Amino acid sequence: MWSDGSKYNGYWNMGEKDGEGTFEKTDGDTYNGDWIMNVRHGGGKWTKPNKQVIEGEFINNLPQGHCTIRCSNGDLYRGNVDKGVINGEGEYKSLTKKI
Repeated sequence: MWSDGSKYNGYWNMGEKDGEGTFEKTDGDTYNGDWIMNVRHGGGKWTKPNKQVIEGEFINNLPQGHCTIRCSNGDLYRGNVDKGVINGEGEYKSLTKKI
């Protein structure tokens, strides 16, 4: 646990988050998944403070490859992501408007 109230529950290696674990910040930012030396790397689920949820593979802290993204307004994207940016083939379903 950190002085700001953030907490981590999971595996450690040489003082670094490494392996499977959950890191929760006080602002609601939560990541549950794989870590390599304090970096999100591997399969995981990231819930951001704005309630956006990203599930899939992470490389160097960023979503990469096939991911599912649920936006805070309920819209849903399933498809390719490159370095955290929707890119390539995928499907977007909007609950707020027809596209």
